Amino acid sequence: MSGEPTQPGLADTSRDVGTVPPAPGGTIEDYLKTSGGGVSGSVIAADGRSAWVPCSRGELQRWPVECTDEVDKATIRVLLRRKGVWFINYLLDPATGPYIPNCFDYVCSDPAYDIERLAKNARRDIRRGLRSFVVRRISWDELLKHGFPALADTAGRHGELTRSPDRLRQFTDRVRNSPCHEAWGAWQGEDLAAWLAFAKIDDYATIFSVCSCTAAHRGCPNNAVLYEVTRHCLIEEKRRFVSLGLSSVLADPNQWFLHKYKVRMGYEALPRFRRFVLHPLLRPILGTRLASVVWDMAYKLKPDHQKLSRLAGMARLLSSRQTDPLAWAEKDKQENGD
Repeated sequence: MSGEPTQPGLADTSRDVGTVPPAPGGTIEDYLKTSGGGVSGSVIAADGRSAWVPCSRGELQRWPVECTDEVDKATIRVLLRRKGVWFINYLLDPATGPYIPNCFDYVCSDPAYDIERLAKNARRDIRRGLRSFVVRRISWDELLKHGFPALADTAGRHGELTRSPDRLRQFTDRVRNSPCHEAWGAWQGEDLAAWLAFAKIDDYATIFSVCSCTAAHRGCPNNAVLYEVTRHCLIEEKRRFVSLGLSSVLADPNQWFLHKYKVRMGYEALPRFRRFVLHPLLRPILGTRLASVVWDMAYKLKPDHQKLSRLAGMARLLSSRQTDPLAWAEKDKQENGD
């Protein structure tokens, strides 16, 4: 690396992004085989291009989340009979049935993705980030050595318990031999101000971790590293799309600003119906209107408790108490004039 920040909007696909070699990518089976304990208990679908992957205790989620095919009842029964599985979740396209959208799937699939095609504020922040930081691919050892401050700050901003350095070590140990996983960072001298980890599966990439140091936010390191990774995947590696995750199911996620950030960075917010299917023993506890009211009361007593917030949010959706789950997006859009 020359020590100079990369310049935005260049068509040159041979830009130096450091000495760390890129991950070659692989199939979803490669991803599951080489990612260690984080995906134990996964189930690869018959088509070989999707899988059911643990995303929290007792939960299986369909990957890629961009798959919106209906799931047959026989498959659901088999999954819910698996030891330790209490519920599954997957996305459906509201255009294909009587589904009320209850989440956004953030995806960028622009084959000509470039800074000049983005909103004015995004262009300003990306350029600021690229002037202030050196953005490049990083090794897992570099991430382990320098990445914890950004991880801890990000967890704190999201109301999570501060994670220990052991969590970061466990993650890097799991993925360091994976052909699918890759990490990029925004550096200021020896400080890793922000980092992003993602996986290359088949012809797409999915970003699953974005962390940054709060003190560095004025320099916009997140904007710089997200722009470079997105552009690299779409333009240089010609991947079909890059996924930036789903909107939150938390009872009070206050997620407008994150939503606005993703959209400004060129990601499309696709309305989706997120279906949760419960184990029969769990339905009375989460799937009724009374249960939803009880979970709401518990959450309000401890609003900083993330698990309670998630259970309350799930119960609202399952009980249909939330008649317009995405109203926050339209309301805040009007209030912010965006």
